[in-house]
Amino acid sequence: DGAAAEEFAAGDPYVAEGIVESWTVREWSAVAGSLLQHVPPPPRFPSYEWQRFADDVAVPAGLEVELPLDGRPGRARIPPCWQLDVWVDEACGFWRGEVRRETTVGELRSLAARHAGCSSEAVTLRLDGAPLDDDA
Repeated sequence: DGAAAEEFAAGDPYVAEGIVESWTVREWSAVAGSLLQHVPPPPRFPSYEWQRFADDVAVPAGLEVELPLDGRPGRARIPPCWQLDVWVDEACGFWRGEVRRETTVGELRSLAARHAGCSSEAVTLRLDGAPLDDDA
């Protein structure tokens, strides 16, 4: 709300005495004081391609990481082959599937169905509650 800022500026002695002849109130955001220490770094989106990262960046668990000792920046990537671990239920336990860059959701769904002993039509893989497309 710019009303408080306008009221403050109108009561300012430099404005009241005509020293400041014009001014503008604009909306903006700032982080100051101790809040600055708690601002998380921008999110990193893992990739199968090597990505450089600064010393102060938290690297997500499970990535392949290189930390050169010669002063070059570190870099990280999704390993070429990794294991997806999913808790299904008490009866089925964990389902584990090998994943590569070219693995599709449809292939993972078929593996999960085989593990659960049901048809792949009975299995829905979801991310954050949304069903995943088999071709993705």
